[in-house]
Amino acid sequence: MEGLDETAYTTIKAGETVTVVHDISNLFDFETLGAGAFDITPLANLPVVVSKVAGSSPVLTPFTFETAPKASVKVSGDVARRSLPGAEKAKRAVVSCSTSSYASFISASYTEGKALASLAASYINSNGANSLFTAYYKTNSPSTIASRFSAVANENSSSRTLGCSDPYSVCNGNVIAYTVISGSRPIYFCSIFYNEVASSRLCSGTTVASRNIRGGTTLHELTHAVDSTTDVTYGCSADQALSASNQLANADNYNCFSTQVYQNTQC
Repeated sequence: MEGLDETAYTTIKAGETVTVVHDISNLFDFETLGAGAFDITPLANLPVVVSKVAGSSPVLTPFTFETAPKASVKVSGDVARRSLPGAEKAKRAVVSCSTSSYASFISASYTEGKALASLAASYINSNGANSLFTAYYKTNSPSTIASRFSAVANENSSSRTLGCSDPYSVCNGNVIAYTVISGSRPIYFCSIFYNEVASSRLCSGTTVASRNIRGGTTLHELTHAVDSTTDVTYGCSADQALSASNQLANADNYNCFSTQVYQNTQC
């Protein structure tokens, strides 16, 4: 969780209630489903800081809390999908960014992210449920996880955009990138993303736990786009502490696992 300022954290005192409103209207494709009733199930995990030392990344652990089983909502009226900037012109997963240095950086991260996914899939197919696999995926089937990595490695959407703009005003200084779960599922990269480094730096200059590999971040976002993963928690240690079902669903597990595979096999 490097690069996050104090606004990324909230102290919740005993007995205190914190209310957060989420607008999901732009994030899901209600147009395809049409008007009707929908059940929305909240995630029941919250990343909690275990320790935090100045100058180093905080140690997080997932805290499981009780939630209502689901919220039922009724969508009616205008459910037409709003077109996203550039989506009509995209012919494949392409970079849409007018700043040339950012565009080159995004393009490199996309290539490196797909390479990390391919490497991870091959590693699992060769090694099965070894200790590294079970650390990040517990009792999940190796073939299931390998197929998810393969889906990222073979991503060839004819309409997905990789952009440097922020049309949904999500980039608040602590967000690295985000995927819109609607339409072509475009990915947008925020300003702090451009501080990240190439996969080769895992051999000298950074660590897997730092989670600052640009290809790992793009792989993370691509799992949202092609595998419908979620963000249960962040941080490689926290990822390993999740239940098997949450490890399957959590995008950061794919980031940490793939970058660890790279370091173990390519350095």
